[in-house]
Amino acid sequence: MDSGYQTLMSKIPILISIFFISAASGDKPPHYDWTPLKNVTDLDVVNLGMFAVTTHNSQAHTSLVFDRVVYSMMKVRTDICGTDYKLIISVRDGTGQGTDRFEAIVHRGIKRIHIQSIKLYIHSTKKTTPISIYFY
Repeated sequence: MDSGYQTLMSKIPILISIFFISAASGDKPPHYDWTPLKNVTDLDVVNLGMFAVTTHNSQAHTSLVFDRVVYSMMKVRTDICGTDYKLIISVRDGTGQGTDRFEAIVHRGIKRIHIQSIKLYIHSTKKTTPISIYFY
């Protein structure tokens, strides 16, 4: 046999044991963590924010108006083949009177985009009240 082949074959058990030790350690791969997006004015991020507000309006029978994405994060989901986006969105009510914050987690998969959760924060003079609406 070729000595290069023998060397390769002798290293396979070591590689397999390294794989099982790292898998058993229980650490999450880094792609399961939320990563902040630097450009909240990116067209994809803005479109996801507008989609979240439009979907919320149709489900909750409201007339919120998309203002802008204030903050965004993403994480890649290898378990369900897609990307989750957490968006903090500035919205106005239909009358244009007040500005509220809107948190949406939007999943963009291979074939479709859907809302995983929505929290609407209504600002008053005394406190911020979260109203949670979940879509699955």
